[in-house]
Amino acid sequence: MRVSVRTLCDFVARSGDLDLRFTPVPSASQGIEGHQLVAATRPSHYLIEESLNISYQGLEVAGRVDAYDPRQHCVEEIKTFRGRVQQIKENQRALHLAQLKVYAYMLCVRDGLSEIEACLIYFNVDTKKSIPSGKGIGFAIFSFTSSSCVLPT
Repeated sequence: MRVSVRTLCDFVARSGDLDLRFTPVPSASQGIEGHQLVAATRPSHYLIEESLNISYQGLEVAGRVDAYDPRQHCVEEIKTFRGRVQQIKENQRALHLAQLKVYAYMLCVRDGLSEIEACLIYFNVDTKKSIPSGKGIGFAIFSFTSSSCVLPT
């Protein structure tokens, strides 16, 4: 069975209010443009929209990580929004963080890493700015240890 990272996270990380909408929402083209603007600020060695696949007990999980620095072992999940970042509901942020964690795990397994840095970045399509690194609710950094970067036996 094959499932996308987003579909998997939509299912397993769902909690609280099941209304996943937050308003106002960027259009698909604004979301693509926002991702491209953030990606354009990254060094040339970054991998952008890198395809990842992992299989576990008959389940194949596939997705594309937004940005990955293979030198610093840092994965980024970029989420676009309009309005105020505080309008994004907690349950929606939990889904975003779940996606980031799955991509981080997939990269650990693929690259044989014992640790990885993971960053969740919110980009405002109206102001063309992301939440500053390390500040506010739009940026999260965490590291996986070797025990969380291996498949359970």
